[in-house]
Order: sequence, then structure tokens, then C-alpha cells
Amino acid sequence: MGFKKVFKKLTCRPVKQEQSDVERGTRKTDSLIPSHDDNDHSILGPIRRAQTSSRGASARRARNTREEGCSRYMLELQDRDLFTIRDRNGKYLDIPRSLAPEPKIWMMLFKLVILAWVAYLFSEEWSTTHPTRFFFATFDHWALTCTLLYLWCSFCCNAFSRFHKHAPADNDTTTTTTTTTSINPRQHLPTKLHKITWFLFDVAAPSQILASLGFWLFQFENGKNLEDDLVVHGTVLLLVLVEGLVINRVPVRVNHQWFFFGLVYTFLLWSLIHSYTSMGNPMAKYGTDDLYPFLRWLRHPFWTTLWVLIIFFIITPLVYLFVWALSLFDFLFCFEGNNRRYLSRDESKPLEAYVESQA
Repeated sequence: MGFKKVFKKLTCRPVKQEQSDVERGTRKTDSLIPSHDDNDHSILGPIRRAQTSSRGASARRARNTREEGCSRYMLELQDRDLFTIRDRNGKYLDIPRSLAPEPKIWMMLFKLVILAWVAYLFSEEWSTTHPTRFFFATFDHWALTCTLLYLWCSFCCNAFSRFHKHAPADNDTTTTTTTTTSINPRQHLPTKLHKITWFLFDVAAPSQILASLGFWLFQFENGKNLEDDLVVHGTVLLLVLVEGLVINRVPVRVNHQWFFFGLVYTFLLWSLIHSYTSMGNPMAKYGTDDLYPFLRWLRHPFWTTLWVLIIFFIITPLVYLFVWALSLFDFLFCFEGNNRRYLSRDESKPLEAYVESQA
């Protein structure tokens, strides 16, 4: 019996010691594992808490940005004044300077070059359409026409801004600033030309995006006239976005989307009327007289109806939402509208008093 006890002591001690070493090792490694406990007083505790707080702050900023964007969208959607100059951040938009930026002469020349280029493309499309009365049958040409009208009005805003002055109203009150210069508040209000230009961009820019998507997804034929297609369905879209959002800084309004929706709805209705008449399509490329390969009301009424519902209720709102977000885009992916042109405090005070007096 004594021999067995001695043998057990000799064999069991190393095992227990080995297990205790393993346990101590696991305890040491557990202390190095990051913990989210606020009561962690180890050496790595401040680092863990800093990482957790930074992740929480970024998540809160992203959540706040989404909430502010959604609330701004709903408020602009419910706004009855289509051309209000009071932005959601409480500042007043400088519409004349937004549509006619400084220096006006150089900007006017730059706009003239863009207008001449788009007008040349418009004339080329018109001359290659036979018969010419069928020119306005496709949505591509509708979008091109809206773009040409917008560029012309935008050029006129710069051209007339050097000569146009608002006539003071009878009840206008001027305010004297520190420079002893009187400010007429009505000179910062949008004129009819400004409103037309504003409205046309909110229709032309999303129309160009929708027309370009329809062409490159459904009409483009690989290897055929790639250069011409890029010029018509690439450069025009790029120019209208750069001219309207970078040079002019047009403040796109959510409640202006109904004009764009009306244009798309009118064209879809026109495609239905065209399919059930004998007008034909002299420029047909698909073996049928349909205007587009996905608008075949006679041959595939179910799939055409499905495409129309997708275009009108999903693609069209997303396209306009994209343009609206671009107009709010600022540095570091901030969508608060800080890139827009606002009035200074000295200019906002008399304008705010004037707006309240007219309410």
C-alpha cells in the first residue's frame, strides 16, 4: 500500500501543476482580450473605451444624418411655396447669385460655350431625324429640349443680371449697414426668369439621367457609333450637371419633383397612344414600330405594364432623389447644403423683415 501511495504522488503532482499552469495561462490571455466593460481598470481599458466611443459616435452621426435627410425631404415635400428662398437651416438663399455667379462676364462666356455645344448637338439630331415631325416622339429628345431651354435661360440670367434692377415697392424699407449703404430687400428675391430657370433645371437634369439610363441599358448597340453615342448621351448629361450644380449651385427642391414626374407620366401615356395608332416609327431599330424595346404595349402588355410601374414608382423617384442629394452634397460626404450660396447676415435682416411684412 505504501508503494501505491508513493506512485500516485509522483504521477499526479506534475499533472496538477501542469493544469494550474494552463489555467494561469488562460487567465493571462483573458486579460488581453478586449472587453466592453466600463469598469475595466486594466492597462488596455482606456484604449478599449476610446474605440467603443468612436464607433458609437460614428454610428450616431450616420444615424443623425439619415434622420436629418429624411426629415428635410418630408418638410420640403410638404412645402406649398415652390420657390421659397428660406432654406431648412434657417438661412436665406441668394437665388440671383446662385444662377448668375461671379465673375459674371467669364461665367457668361463659359455658359455661352456650353449653350452653343448643346445647340449644335440639337441641330444635328434634328437634321438626322426623318421626318422631322417625329423628332419629339422619343424621350431622349424631350430631355435634350429641356436641357437646351435651361441652358438658354441660365445664360440669360448672367446676361441680364448686369442690367436688371428690382423696382422698389411702395412699402419697402431699406436698412443702413456699417458701410452706410442701403440694401433693397427685393433685389434678392427671384424674378420670373430665375423661377423659370430654377424649374427647368429640376426637370432637365433628372430627365437627362433617365434618358441616358434608358439608352445605355436598352438601346446601345456595341461597336456602332460609340463616339456619337458618348457625345449625345454622355457629355450633355455631364455638362448640365456641372453647369447646374457646380457653377450655378441650383438649390433643387423636393416639391419640384412633380414637374419631372408629370413629364415622365406624359411620355408613358404618349407611348401608349402611339402603340394603338398607325403613326409608325420611321427610326425603328427593333423590328417593330415601338418607341423603346421595353414599351411594347401590343405584343407584351403585361411586361410593358410592369416596366411602366417600375419606371414611374421606383426609378423616377430614385433619379430625382439622386439629383436632390447632389445639390446638397458638400465636402466629406456631408449633405447639409453648405455648398449653396446664401445671403450674408446684413442682407438677410432686411429681407426677413420684408418677407414678414408681406406675409
